[in-house]
Amino acid sequence: MAAGRPPDRFPPPLDYRGPATAYEPLPPEALDRGLFVLFARQAARQPESPALVDGALTWTYAQLLDRARQGAAAIRQQALSPGAPVGIWMGKSAEAVALLLACLQTGHPYLPFDLAMPADRNRAIAEHAGLGLLIGYAAELAEAPAEVPHLPVEAIRAAESEPDPEPTGGPDSVAYILYTSGTTGRPKGVYQNQRGLLHDVRQYIDSVHLGPHDRHSLLYSLAVIGSVRDLYGTLLTGGCVYLYEPTRQGVAGIAAFVQEHRLTIYHSFPLLFRGFLSVAREPFFPSVRLVYLAGDRIYRADVEQYRRCFPESARLYVGIGSTENATIYRQWFLDHRTALDTELIPVGYAVPDRSMALWNADGQPVAQGEVGEIVVTSAYLALGYWQDPEQSAKAFAILDGQRRFRTGDLGQLRPDGLLAFIGRRDRQLKLSGYRVEPAEIEAVLLRAPGVRAAAVLVRDADAGGGAGPALVAYLESDGMPPTNPP
Repeated sequence: MAAGRPPDRFPPPLDYRGPATAYEPLPPEALDRGLFVLFARQAARQPESPALVDGALTWTYAQLLDRARQGAAAIRQQALSPGAPVGIWMGKSAEAVALLLACLQTGHPYLPFDLAMPADRNRAIAEHAGLGLLIGYAAELAEAPAEVPHLPVEAIRAAESEPDPEPTGGPDSVAYILYTSGTTGRPKGVYQNQRGLLHDVRQYIDSVHLGPHDRHSLLYSLAVIGSVRDLYGTLLTGGCVYLYEPTRQGVAGIAAFVQEHRLTIYHSFPLLFRGFLSVAREPFFPSVRLVYLAGDRIYRADVEQYRRCFPESARLYVGIGSTENATIYRQWFLDHRTALDTELIPVGYAVPDRSMALWNADGQPVAQGEVGEIVVTSAYLALGYWQDPEQSAKAFAILDGQRRFRTGDLGQLRPDGLLAFIGRRDRQLKLSGYRVEPAEIEAVLLRAPGVRAAAVLVRDADAGGGAGPALVAYLESDGMPPTNPP
């Protein structure tokens, strides 16, 4: 603990009282500005500082700002209907990031496509979204839906620069549309305005003290919510974002990526964290000050791996959120000395402006210590499902200017104030009259030597060939099946 700071209190404050380097928070009035305006101000303060590193390519803040302005000019020339969404039909790259900023400047929501996903899925999304424009490289646009107007990046970069007009994208403009399959398997477009995006980014900045000293990983696809904090939190505070694409560059290369660039913040979903550490030859990363894991259950084995591979000065940041919640509504910082009393790691304490309750099947609060469905209420949740008012009305309730979202996740509040994430409501199992928590069994299996991933489910008598239902575990291991499971 830094000198002069107050002692720990319960529950822990949002600001976790580190790191030693200073940071500059976004003021509350930032929520009343457009994101592009805030980025342009940061770029003016440090034009020659590196903003993005994409392989061998490095763009400074001035270069990224110039590329974004050029893209915005090209979008304006298309004379789109106000608020018409723009699809970014290209892989994660510095060029794609510039186009996201261009959309934010012009007030057109961006919809990034992950070209590694099935082509039929991407075409269905493009049709459902009602895109006004698709931007990408000419070769890749050849595979894009022909009924949407195309704008090749090559044509944008060949055009002459224009004077930069006043940005038309403001705090109430829709910022993005991110399609998620949810629990139905049918893609649903979650949309959010710039004010809500900035609120989440501001909370992240305050939590982890982002600043110009930070070198932040960007391992997530631009088409998922996990990329939002990495990208805008860093660019609005003067740090540098380092792009890496695991599906193309390989999981095995992540260790060298972190070590070579001396990253200070590593952020991924837990499965990728386990995967890259399991194949790393020298799994120790002294430059990292923060390991950020979210998006799935986190186990004691993950904490032990963090303690083996990262310095004692590094914190482990865990949390729970979703695209609809935009994003984190509980969070917790652990270190090398944090006591663990369960195999499944709790996902955290409450954060400001996002209240949480646990409900039973009848929509009533559960008793203290009981398991219930997680329900989140905030003025800064996502606005709903794009082009789907019926589903929006089912999932989001409007209450006194705030929105309430039933997550479908189950949680349990512990006596210490931490939330234990139990799993999806539809994953709850009963066997011989007893409730079975698959996540707890999976947590124990992950402690077996060589196990990288585990999934537990119930197979019925016909499928299992036995006298009745049985639990079945599926494991992904480094080689031979474990001989001494815990």
